[in-house]
Amino acid sequence: MKLIQKSLLAASLLTIGAGLVSPITNVNASNINYGLTNIGSGVITINVPKAIVYDQNGNPTTKALTQGSKWKVDLQNTLNSGSYYRVATNEFIKASDVNLILQNYLKGRVPLNGVLDGVVVTSTQAPLYDINGKRLSKSLLQGTAWKVEHQNNLPSGTYYSVATNEYVKASDVRGYQNTKVFPSKDIITVISKRPALIYNHNGQIIAGRTLMNGTKWQSNGYYIIGKVGYYHVGNDEFVSVADVQ
Repeated sequence: MKLIQKSLLAASLLTIGAGLVSPITNVNASNINYGLTNIGSGVITINVPKAIVYDQNGNPTTKALTQGSKWKVDLQNTLNSGSYYRVATNEFIKASDVNLILQNYLKGRVPLNGVLDGVVVTSTQAPLYDINGKRLSKSLLQGTAWKVEHQNNLPSGTYYSVATNEYVKASDVRGYQNTKVFPSKDIITVISKRPALIYNHNGQIIAGRTLMNGTKWQSNGYYIIGKVGYYHVGNDEFVSVADVQ
């Protein structure tokens, strides 16, 4: 995986068969373990009797959420074990246990207008649906990337168009967007009240590593990892832009 996404995935689409297009590219298996992606404003509804809560590394906790309960989410965490959505600090729910609606103030089919450039399939196999949310006989393979132009919000969740009247569920994919690199700061100061967590190049927490409030650190770059900003402070060590100035 490239640390800085300047143009992550770009290629023309080729039409094959009846409507479905070929993927932009296949992603290396190692890139499925992508880490955090900012998904903006979303709401999940638990669709299993008991949804286990996991930490950021995909380890189960003793907590669980009940079926039918709704939770606001802002980050997607893509690991080898699947995708998860953040419901609280270091608390995540598996995508397979929920229905996800992004930007729930939007209704029906609307153009993305550059909000996303495409999606990468994170589920083992992602079924396709029509515009009404009815499941089709086709599916997309894990690790394939697809250009998307429309978002379709239905009561059953959010879907993205990958071809004419063919949609994939948002909970089966990770969105990506070509991003720019921001100017770096030579010195950063930790401003968070709690010790600032340290992350690796996938945006995943490095256990036992923190920076204390008020301390200053040399940084050699600002990076976008899954649309979240980080400053590089050591060998594969990054601190969130929200924790420093």
